[in-house]
Amino acid sequence: MTRAVFILTAVLLLATSSFAGEDPMDPLRPRMAQQDQLASQGRVDEMVAEAKKLASDGKPESLYLLGRACGNAAAVKRAQGNPKDADDLLRRAQDAFEMSRDAGVAVYAPALVGLGKCARVRGDLDAAARELREALRVAPDCASAAMELAQVLVLRKEHVQAEASLRAYLARNEKDGDARFLLASLLCDARRWEAAESELRTLMARPEGRDHPEVRKMLGAALIEREELAEAAEHFEFCRAARPKDPESYRALLVIRRRQRDRAATMRVLEDMRRNLEGEQAAWASAMAETLSKDEAWESLREEETQRSVVKKLSSNDPAVLRAALASMRKYDWPAFPPELIRLLAPTAAPADVRALAVSIIGEQRMPATLPLLEVVLMHPRERDPDAAVRRAALRGISGLPTAAAVPVLWKALLSDDGDEEMREAAVAGLTALTSKSFRLDPSARPDAAGWAKERELWTAWWASDGTLAKKDAAEAIAKAWAGARTGRKRLAGYALLCMDDARAQTWRAGYDAFRGFAGVDFGATTGDVPAEERARILEAAKQWYEANGLREDGS
Repeated sequence: MTRAVFILTAVLLLATSSFAGEDPMDPLRPRMAQQDQLASQGRVDEMVAEAKKLASDGKPESLYLLGRACGNAAAVKRAQGNPKDADDLLRRAQDAFEMSRDAGVAVYAPALVGLGKCARVRGDLDAAARELREALRVAPDCASAAMELAQVLVLRKEHVQAEASLRAYLARNEKDGDARFLLASLLCDARRWEAAESELRTLMARPEGRDHPEVRKMLGAALIEREELAEAAEHFEFCRAARPKDPESYRALLVIRRRQRDRAATMRVLEDMRRNLEGEQAAWASAMAETLSKDEAWESLREEETQRSVVKKLSSNDPAVLRAALASMRKYDWPAFPPELIRLLAPTAAPADVRALAVSIIGEQRMPATLPLLEVVLMHPRERDPDAAVRRAALRGISGLPTAAAVPVLWKALLSDDGDEEMREAAVAGLTALTSKSFRLDPSARPDAAGWAKERELWTAWWASDGTLAKKDAAEAIAKAWAGARTGRKRLAGYALLCMDDARAQTWRAGYDAFRGFAGVDFGATTGDVPAEERARILEAAKQWYEANGLREDGS
């Protein structure tokens, strides 16, 4: 049995067998089950109509159920491609939850859960977190509030807080299988396999967990990552027997049998896929069987196994092991970097030379997506690396990235010249590569102090005039490069400000648009042509705003 959750955000799996306290949702579950039955039959309009009739009594419980019905109906309408009706239903859900909150003498926790979910759907994660935290303050044993808050915190990239919130709830409700499964899934997402395994084994100790394919599947996945292949195979064989039409179990078994280099078992899994599945899955199994019938397909496994062993060594705390593993990484191409490498960028994770090597390896791949990562190592006011050699490696990596988004970062590095010749030369090299501009007859010759002073003046003059097109391209690129950033956006507005400071209207506009996107504020003139005097006023206002807000603790 699963809990029904308004505007579901995660598939939760296990029934709660007992609680330490009282969940205020429990008295509502029979009515919620009726709503879910209507929704599963596609009768969402009838579901809302019945909830509206029930809510005429004005009770907090009935008003909550009306909000829940409207919220679930909104999700259905949106999935059907009807955003207008979906938005109207979401507004009605919000109104019903507010009335539910205010109808009783005491604050009604389910109403706060509903308001939190509405806020999350609107994209207001701060408001969602506030409502859900208040729900847990009022009702610490409210499972829906605990799990919804954890998911909101994950959306805010506050993974540590999400885990802490779930653990606090589980300390009171240790037998809540749904919450523990959600915790295990968060730990798997963070690639904390050992911790995830511990939570999943706790679930496996109870029949409802031991017999549930999703628990087995997640435990099997964690065990694959830990190279405990024999037990992982047992769990996926259980899942395959329980759900013979589920392609995920077959694919996981295929991975396991190939890593075990068991050719006969691999071919048996593919034959079972072809027999039990249909359509694209069966066709894929046939094509894979043909590929794996050739000897060379098995020879290619050797390099895969070597890469996995390198990644495994990156989890070590021994600097010598880390140095050897990082050196081995250079032998391979890495379309994506393992979290085990990324964790070495933290100043406390390893000695400075190890961190510098890790940063260099990331930079050498010349992947534009690494710019936000390298920029933090180089520039972040609180989180940048304290060692100059590591920061030099970060700047060298940024200077080699084939993206215009690197230009303002390189320009800031050039402006903050502190006498570090290696940093200066990396910034110049990167700007030259990205803008095709150079003030040196011999690019390989480094200027003396007087020569550099003159060259710096030339760069500054170029940035204020002929560099306008490079600044426009950079402004457009930084908005895309940091599009997924949920924190630190006020600080990043400083890069847009560097591009916005330009006499050319089109460049100013690109910079201002990027600035507004990062800062979340505007000073008028959001569209259309803007006179030069107004552009100057807005630029000055933006500079003043950045000085006051850009490097504040909550904006860094």
